[in-house]
Amino acid sequence: MAIADQAGTLLRTMACPIPADQRPKLRGARRASPLPPRPAGPITVQRRVCSRGSIMVATQKIHAGMIYARKTATVTAGDDHFTVAVDGETVAVVPRTTTREIHRYKALRDIEAASQLTTPGTSAVCEARALVYDTAAALLNRVGEPCRVPAVCG
Repeated sequence: MAIADQAGTLLRTMACPIPADQRPKLRGARRASPLPPRPAGPITVQRRVCSRGSIMVATQKIHAGMIYARKTATVTAGDDHFTVAVDGETVAVVPRTTTREIHRYKALRDIEAASQLTTPGTSAVCEARALVYDTAAALLNRVGEPCRVPAVCG
């Protein structure tokens, strides 16, 4: 099963959810159109280098180096190699050992945003939980009493 956008560019492929022996029994089923061609040229993706200095692209683990930990790397995937660049500097050219497709194109999240979410007492989730506990205490007419719920944020 292929998933394409409005222009006919192949976005990804998925396994058919119907078993092969039940496919001829489908009513109104018709043959699919041929797959659109893959985009020409290399594909560029972003990955965040883990604390141990490695990234994973198309199920292949690539070691960039521990000095690049927690930085965003730009990986150019050619037909036979991966080129890893961090801050505009090429840090590794690795032979491609897998034929798998690349499914994820962007890094998970920005470093500054991640540090704000993990700082105790400043995240929006903690503020929302505190608001819920205050509202629950007001509904129970226990505004003056200390909260019996364990501390949520740090």
